[in-house]
Amino acid sequence: MGEKMWAVFSLLMNSEECISAEDIQHQLEEKGYDIGLKAVYAVIKQINVFTSLMFGKEIIKAVRRFGYMIETGYFDEAQIQLLIDMVNYRQDLTNNDKREIVNKLLKLSPAKQKDYLIVPELEDDDEGVYSLSKNLKIITSAIRNKKDIRFQYVDYTIRDGHPVETYSTKGNAGINHEYYNVSPYNTVIVDGHYYLRAYYNKHKDSLTTFRIDRIRKLDKSRTYYFDFDDEEKMSESLKQSLAKSMNSFFDGDEIILHIKFDGVLIREVVSRLGKDITINKTIAPIENDHQWYETRVEGIIFNTGLMNWIRQFGPMIIVVGPEKLKEAITDGLEENLSYYKK
Repeated sequence: MGEKMWAVFSLLMNSEECISAEDIQHQLEEKGYDIGLKAVYAVIKQINVFTSLMFGKEIIKAVRRFGYMIETGYFDEAQIQLLIDMVNYRQDLTNNDKREIVNKLLKLSPAKQKDYLIVPELEDDDEGVYSLSKNLKIITSAIRNKKDIRFQYVDYTIRDGHPVETYSTKGNAGINHEYYNVSPYNTVIVDGHYYLRAYYNKHKDSLTTFRIDRIRKLDKSRTYYFDFDDEEKMSESLKQSLAKSMNSFFDGDEIILHIKFDGVLIREVVSRLGKDITINKTIAPIENDHQWYETRVEGIIFNTGLMNWIRQFGPMIIVVGPEKLKEAITDGLEENLSYYKK
């Protein structure tokens, strides 16, 4: 997009009213542009050709007897509001990150559309607060260029009765082992948090997982990068760790989950297990007025996350199988109960 095209585009994007071609010419001349009336019409046509190819629609609208305006941008009001809300409600993002991303989104929104958007005011972050977007940028660059990274990992200590952020001393570098040197493999998002999966030489037989919002002082490292394409250097257990799907990267065996549940939990079950599962009516294990259902789902990862999900619903979900999951949940409940009986 040329300079004159950008000037016309910006003028229309920032105006809530129609602007005639003559007014566009006059305002651009006041800004030092040498542009004739025919050139204004030509530029508007060029912009619409560009947006038609880029976005699939002409965004400059001609209004008879009034001039030109941009009523909606590439996104309609609902779409741009959805994107803004998704950014503002991401718990891993700092306020500074949110503000930067939202401001970039608003550049795609014309003035008339902005009037209807809800954009909350955010307080400034404290100086030195980490940036999730910067962390992701460094990590993805390192993955693409096959470079090691170095960082500190958050831990907490208690001071005057309050948790205070410090750093872990379980790393593999630094005087106090306060730094981690790792070879990044990929990033995943689970339960609203971004995670880094990386080769860490203290755990050579599997990938190690780090939550990215807990990473501090991140930078590229000059240490030797573990080449994930060199299968001769990998143990079988590491190969299996690499092969895990993005949504099951936590340790755990695959099981066939068989549960019975109260009908009021249908949304929760579908949200966790997916819409492709088969659900059948079953007899309620206790007397109540609710319909109960059961389902069997293959390929579920047996880990702490699954057990915690089941336990949060108490008697409204009952595990039928496998037996090892029933035993693990029972043992956990009995252990918890023993603490309350002391």
